[in-house]
Amino acid sequence: MKICILSTMFLRYPKDTRGLSIYEYAKGIHQQGVEVSVVAPNDAHYPSYEKNFSGLEAHRFHYFIPGLERVAYGSGIPTNLRHSLLAWIQMPFFMSAFFFRSLGACKKADIIHTQWILSGVVGILVGKILRKPVCYTVRGIAIPNWYYKAINRWVINRADHVFFNSSYTRDETLKFCKPKSSSIVRPTVDVKKFHPGVKSSVYSQYKKAKKPVIFSLGLLVEKKGFTYLIGAMTMLKNKEAVLVIGGEGTERKHLEGLIIKYKLSERVKLVGTIDADKTPAYFAGADLFVLPSIVDRQGETETLGVVLLEAMASGCPVVATRVGGIPDVVHEGTGVLVEQKNPKQLAEAIDNLLADKKKRMLLGKKGRGRMLSHFVFDAVNAEIKKTYDVLISL
Repeated sequence: MKICILSTMFLRYPKDTRGLSIYEYAKGIHQQGVEVSVVAPNDAHYPSYEKNFSGLEAHRFHYFIPGLERVAYGSGIPTNLRHSLLAWIQMPFFMSAFFFRSLGACKKADIIHTQWILSGVVGILVGKILRKPVCYTVRGIAIPNWYYKAINRWVINRADHVFFNSSYTRDETLKFCKPKSSSIVRPTVDVKKFHPGVKSSVYSQYKKAKKPVIFSLGLLVEKKGFTYLIGAMTMLKNKEAVLVIGGEGTERKHLEGLIIKYKLSERVKLVGTIDADKTPAYFAGADLFVLPSIVDRQGETETLGVVLLEAMASGCPVVATRVGGIPDVVHEGTGVLVEQKNPKQLAEAIDNLLADKKKRMLLGKKGRGRMLSHFVFDAVNAEIKKTYDVLISL
């Protein structure tokens, strides 16, 4: 069986974090005995074709002058388009290059599997031309305007099978679409990579000073809610706690301004992008992980929160907001849920856990237990392969 995955981002180099989830998924399917190729945009000067990512074929395409491409990567396509006129100008070139690269790469495939809406458009067109079945994974449901909603409906109604990454994503999508066939396939993480036994020295300076460490990770964009987490730091009773935020994005200057405004430069650290091989140590070494996601002004929110899976697999207790697909991951007893955009509730939840080591340990243990029972890497990938088998047999 040969599968061609179309994605608007994919791992560009071994320590990359953008497109890591697509790489992990492709690798997992490959381990099920499936030949996998991936079509994704290039970035800067990486090879246009290579076969060295765990046996995966990577077909990359340029759509503008290398170094000036603005549509993909960075803070993500929706955010890039909101902040860059050049990104909008490049969109026709992006879609054309994506289509022709996919047309060539998918010729020998048995199934085309698309990720995100733009990939879905390309996949449906290529699938019709080549007469190949098309799967579409829905990872987000924010509909900021009527034409985005229309395009999403067009893709979903024409795909042969639709995968949803959470019950929230499914329920919201079914309000305006009727897929031919669908199922929920939640993301997974490698529990051999993320586990409590990972040795960590990344917080050594704080541990030596006996300062508790709160960790958070994600793109620095509005929907991640870091503004409210920084606000919560001003309300903590535990004034020794240090917040470490990993990631880059368009909100960085705004967050830096808040840190200065609230005089938190010694207690809140923006450490930038964390290499993929180092993230397990950040989770394992933290006393607490917080994901303060919100529904932003464009209607975007967290459809699941893979970082929560990574934290729970690492045995790190979590505090998160009750939005989007987060409740699919965090149940009472495996973490603490609070209301979005509420710094006071965040602060209270953080203070309560920092003051109760036994509860932190219990949540960490139950969180990893939930990961092992509901988000097993091999089992989820086996279910996806079964769907592929059915589509090929039709």
